[in-house]
Amino acid sequence: IAKSYIEAGSDMVETNSFGANRFKLEHFDLEDKIYDINKAAAEASRSVAGGEVLVLGSMGPTGKFLITGEVTENELFETFKEQAKGLYDGGADAIVIETMTDLEEATIAVRAAKTTGLDVICTMTFDALPDGTFRSMMGISPSDMVEPLLAAGADVLGSNCGNGSTGMIEIVREIRAMHPTVPILIHANAGLPTY
Repeated sequence: IAKSYIEAGSDMVETNSFGANRFKLEHFDLEDKIYDINKAAAEASRSVAGGEVLVLGSMGPTGKFLITGEVTENELFETFKEQAKGLYDGGADAIVIETMTDLEEATIAVRAAKTTGLDVICTMTFDALPDGTFRSMMGISPSDMVEPLLAAGADVLGSNCGNGSTGMIEIVREIRAMHPTVPILIHANAGLPTY
């Protein structure tokens, strides 16, 4: 997959490690393989990227919520740190934490990823409300995320999934209003499915 994107002209590719954290891997009895799986994911993308194309190590949410007490901050930090270490050792150029809905989990993931010394990108997912504003599933607005994620060490902010390009325009405006110079990454959906 990474090779096909590069052949199509991509300047960067992601790893296939989005759900390769302890809490997702437990479903497959692979929680003791976090480091190995993430390292292999980065090596696979790096093997076709060479030195010209950037490899972004993908890290997604755990599916666990601090607010319910089913996970601790330290447990989240340690699983994200182990995942990031594997991606770093496998040759990732940066870490992209994506599809986050909980700001607290996102800031923990950013802090953990920064232990690698790599640049860290963090994108959250927002839904459009009837009044035209955008909120994550946990009630976070695009403007709410800016300062906490930057304080945690994020180098690039943005949004992914949930919206087509049109919906992302207002999200970018809101981020930009909070910070005039932070780099912004948008992974828009091609559109929402019609059933």
